[in-house]
Amino acid sequence: MTARVGLAGELLVGEWVHHQFGYPPETTWRSAYRRTRFPEDGDDRLGYDFLVTTPDKRLLIEVKATTDAVPEIALGESEVRRAQALAEDEEYLIAFVVHAHALDPARRRLHILPNPLAAGGFEYYRVAGSSMRIQFQLTAG
Repeated sequence: MTARVGLAGELLVGEWVHHQFGYPPETTWRSAYRRTRFPEDGDDRLGYDFLVTTPDKRLLIEVKATTDAVPEIALGESEVRRAQALAEDEEYLIAFVVHAHALDPARRRLHILPNPLAAGGFEYYRVAGSSMRIQFQLTAG
């Protein structure tokens, strides 16, 4: 079910990108889910699912889809790294898709969220939970 929800979310965002910017999904979709519609492989290691190039900037859009109405997401390692390492002409956005009633297309909702790792980005969010997992290197001696 999770894969179906994720794919449905990315299909919706592909339609939104096409409507907003005029670029069809075959030119902007980068995730591995693109294999379901196009012959070229996608790459889930990029840290984003869609890349939209405008005259002013490059938009990197990460899709998060859920059937829950809970406004909460988790960012994976590649997503965190990419959201932190932006060039001056890049903007990282999160497209949050809520499938309120399973996969009913008429009840899907799309919300565009700012980059939580950009300067001031955490003003829109709060940390859910009480811990953060981090790894580090120990020095000898």
